[in-house]
Amino acid sequence: RFRGLHGAAPRGGRCEGLGAPRMRGRRTGCARGLIAGLAVVGLMCAAPASAACGKSTVNPGDNTAVCLVISSLLGTNRTATLTRVRATVTADEYSRIDVDNSWTNEVLTEDPLYQSVGADGMLAIHVETGGERSRQKLYRTNAGGEKTFPFFTAVIRMDGGKVDDIRWDDGCLFCDTNECELNTYSIDDGSLRNNGKDCYVDSDDCSGDLCDLQVFVVWIGTGEEEAFFTSGNRRLSKFSTAQREEYRESLE
Repeated sequence: RFRGLHGAAPRGGRCEGLGAPRMRGRRTGCARGLIAGLAVVGLMCAAPASAACGKSTVNPGDNTAVCLVISSLLGTNRTATLTRVRATVTADEYSRIDVDNSWTNEVLTEDPLYQSVGADGMLAIHVETGGERSRQKLYRTNAGGEKTFPFFTAVIRMDGGKVDDIRWDDGCLFCDTNECELNTYSIDDGSLRNNGKDCYVDSDDCSGDLCDLQVFVVWIGTGEEEAFFTSGNRRLSKFSTAQREEYRESLE
């Protein structure tokens, strides 16, 4: 059965003036250093939907903002209310945005986060930085039963120091095939794409420790003067089969 990817050792972050912090950052090293040194940051902040996120030019080692946007499916709800988790990260560090208390009730429609920004039995997320945004993923849904997709990896692709694209590192690497399904949606029209699967957990098997939302962030491509971003080589899909099994065992 799929298990969560939580670490330990609290570490704080900054909210950059957007509101009171509602979450904590953590640093972790797991599976004998496979992802040791993971920087875990993020603060739940209230921010206008139009607020810019991240610098226009970023090189390896620069600090910048990455925003996790929580809402309904935007393609079907253009007046959606948004909640942003704005995290200050170091570009090309392997980071994780960890939203504590994002899962508090096994019934989706009774969960405070859904009641704040969800709609139509769905709670979705996407990532923004440097003027670009990813496609959407469902974090929670009650279609076909109460399900939670608790963790994702966003891959930020850079070209000459500019954000060129943000994609998801898809794949059901840490769950059985019967706990894996398509979960990538167009941000323009809300349509389900025919690729991009993720692990889910039935809500009756969930708890806050297992099903709080987590988003890993990695970088690929080039900065200015052809400085290379390399943290993308450490994303979970790059693990060998043996490393994946070792990592799963480390979570038990």
